[in-house]
Amino acid sequence: MKYLLGLDIGTSSIKGGLFDAKGTQISITLKEYELEKSSAGIVELDPEIYWQSVKSIIRKILKDTKIEPLQIASVGVTSQGETLICVDSDGRPLRKAIVWLDTRAKEEARVLSEFFGPKKLHEVTGQHEAIPGYTAVLIKWLSSHESEIFKKVAKFLLVEDFIISRLTGQYITDRALVPSTLLFNIRQNDWWDLMLNYLQISRNQLPKLLDSGTVVGKVTDSECGLSTETLVCSTPIDQVTGAIGSGNIHTGIITETTGTTLSICTCTDQIVYDPERRISVFAHGIQGKYVLLPWAPVGGMLLRWFRDEFVSNVSFEELSNMAGDIAPGSDGLIILPHFAGSGGLIHGITLSHGKAHLARAIMESIAFLLRDNLEALKQLGIDSSKVVSLGGGSRSECWLQIKADVLNCKITTLDCEETTCLGAAILAAIGAGIYSNIETAVANMVKFKKHFMPNPLNSEFYDVVFSKYRELDNIYKLERNNKNEKVASC
Repeated sequence: MKYLLGLDIGTSSIKGGLFDAKGTQISITLKEYELEKSSAGIVELDPEIYWQSVKSIIRKILKDTKIEPLQIASVGVTSQGETLICVDSDGRPLRKAIVWLDTRAKEEARVLSEFFGPKKLHEVTGQHEAIPGYTAVLIKWLSSHESEIFKKVAKFLLVEDFIISRLTGQYITDRALVPSTLLFNIRQNDWWDLMLNYLQISRNQLPKLLDSGTVVGKVTDSECGLSTETLVCSTPIDQVTGAIGSGNIHTGIITETTGTTLSICTCTDQIVYDPERRISVFAHGIQGKYVLLPWAPVGGMLLRWFRDEFVSNVSFEELSNMAGDIAPGSDGLIILPHFAGSGGLIHGITLSHGKAHLARAIMESIAFLLRDNLEALKQLGIDSSKVVSLGGGSRSECWLQIKADVLNCKITTLDCEETTCLGAAILAAIGAGIYSNIETAVANMVKFKKHFMPNPLNSEFYDVVFSKYRELDNIYKLERNNKNEKVASC
């Protein structure tokens, strides 16, 4: 029996998933770490913590499963994007990793955006804007504020690149990992020389570009617990790897993840630009395909906030059951879920509303936010006839039915919840030669669990409620913009 290991290196934790060749989950292990926030806007982490956490994950999986290292044929490594790790010629970090959440480089982001122009940045990189945490912006900050370190950098790496270098001794990266670095020309599938010249760095300071599922080499550091016969493979950025792990490899499929935030992923056969520059374009793990990734800063965190602050000693399951006892529309209660940004709104609340009404209204608000994003995709010609639900929200049958009714389409869940680890394992299976391509691997390793069909009467009713939601949202945005203009004029 050969097994496949998927490593998902996130912002605040690492997950390791062990699977067999049929996609059956053998083991999932989590290792958390604390980001360093020494002052406002600064978010860093010692790169060695990533590596030590990976080794800890691997050893625990081997110990818990009692599987011999030689039985692990291949490992796929995916990670968050953008986070910058600078190493010297011996591969030693020159400073702490600057995590993508870091906002110190606001001025560099503004200057870079002005130099290239937002339209050109979007057309070349696929990214709808330059933000402080993007890799190119962080490199610009480093050259201006830590010039002595900048001069010593042999390689600028992302987290996945750093871990693969520790596993194999090779400096490589995945083409579907790097679009949001702003260093990559998504149309030419290569590094963007104009950006490199602007930053005064060379191609030699960047890892070699590979396609997803390519074997980098064998494990060279046996201290991690793996056999030196185990292969290591490249994979896309975590959201795209998760899409592969959920079977999102063809047009017409949309995956939505209601975790802390709400993120959406859809596959396209060509680059699709949003004229309003609201949505970024990424490369898919399948060559010649692309991914659109709209997202919202709120999702499950809104329900968690409500539970933690206002409903004590109630589990999410109990909260979901309470919401299920309330009729669609929450008896006139409508919530605008912008609580993580400009401020949300609770509309229509009366003394007759209770905590169950608020719980359901929150669930409905995220479903409306999802519909808003899917309608924006529809304007770009993206079909949303099939929606696969992921994240913590996919455990709530009440929430899944609400989404099916609001979207008026079938919502599907998966047998494996850890789709990012599974996606990395799928690409590891291709590298190991178990499957010849992603399509075949997905057909054998991704298993659907349950379908939620829309209730026609509820869908018709929600059309009316959604129109009211949209009306309130437009009024709220207009009032907020007017307020901001008044403040700016003062």
